Amino acid sequence: MNVGWAVWLLLIFCIRWGAAQESPPVLHLVYTANLNGALDDCRCGGEVVGGVTRILALVDSLRRKYPHFLLVDAGDFLSSYRFPAVHRAMLKLLTKARYQALNVGDQEFVEGTDFLVSAAEGRGLPLVAANLHWQTSPPAGIPPYRVWKSGGLRVAVLGVVATEAFDFIHPRDIRVNDIARTINRWYREITSATDLQILLFHGTPLQAEALIKATPWVDVVVVGHNQQRYARQVGNALMVETGTDGEYVGHVKIWATGNRWRMENEFIPITRSLPVDPEARSWVEAFYHSQTDR
Repeated sequence: MNVGWAVWLLLIFCIRWGAAQESPPVLHLVYTANLNGALDDCRCGGEVVGGVTRILALVDSLRRKYPHFLLVDAGDFLSSYRFPAVHRAMLKLLTKARYQALNVGDQEFVEGTDFLVSAAEGRGLPLVAANLHWQTSPPAGIPPYRVWKSGGLRVAVLGVVATEAFDFIHPRDIRVNDIARTINRWYREITSATDLQILLFHGTPLQAEALIKATPWVDVVVVGHNQQRYARQVGNALMVETGTDGEYVGHVKIWATGNRWRMENEFIPITRSLPVDPEARSWVEAFYHSQTDR
């Protein structure tokens, strides 16, 4: 074969091969919501069983598989009924998961404000709460937003909760401020210092859609409180929620395409065929035994 033709064909192949090889995502956003204190699987008859013991194993495998991994929760990781022992066990599991941000929802106040503050300051859980006004001095461990950096990408994760979410649990020592006004207060500071903006919103989908219209600079909205599962585009933002009791974990792959983001969402079912985290399961089994031995 003529050497010139061989070089030309090789060049064409390389160009086509290079075009076919899509660049990897700049971020793998993994998210949960509405865990409701579900330490272990539901022990029910269905294939989708949920529970944090299996979520921990999944999260660990995803974290090892993907670089630029960000784990967040939109709130209601505690249940809506007082059960301090269960909730202490839940906080231990959440600490093991190594979240980058956990939004404060209404159910996080089920054991009182002091319990929540101790979770942030005692366990070092990365809580966020932008529109909660504390009647006493605000806890140092609960900032309005957190910034995560990886591979040159800077991501802001902001947390808010709607007033209407507090229809069952009524904490006396906080006030819920207007969400849109609060978020836009941080607009310049956040957008000037970060590339991608993620909002953890605790309220209804309709409220989330209205909020997206009022804050068009937000890129992703992870919703909690409704126990629903959906993913849809609202304006320029992707809006998602994962369902209830840890039955699904959300995973958004995010690519940079010029001055825009391209996103693909998937829901990963937490089925009985998935492995459990052995250490977490041993903790939960010990907890169950401690309760039955009483």
